[in-house]
Amino acid sequence: MRRAALVLALLLAAGGAAAQDPSFRLINGGPVPIVDVRASPAADPTWGENRLPRGTVLPPGGALVVLMPPGQCVVDVRVVYATGQAQERRQVNTCPIREMVFP
Repeated sequence: MRRAALVLALLLAAGGAAAQDPSFRLINGGPVPIVDVRASPAADPTWGENRLPRGTVLPPGGALVVLMPPGQCVVDVRVVYATGQAQERRQVNTCPIREMVFP
């Protein structure tokens, strides 16, 4: 009985840890390529580096995995399209989601 309780506790702990993963897939759901993707914990005053590999774009329908520091669930995300137009989403709790679609 104790062993079953221990296994259950470990499984619940592992599930809780997974729930604190703020990483997500950013999907370009629009008709224009995305040329710049920036994401940072909301508490960070800067956007950080472009998450796209140098010289690449995120084409319409394309996806990019955005890795975030564990446990920092509230993030700000900014994308810039090939047209130069930018779009921002601030204070997004990404721990419970797996995907974020722009626009």
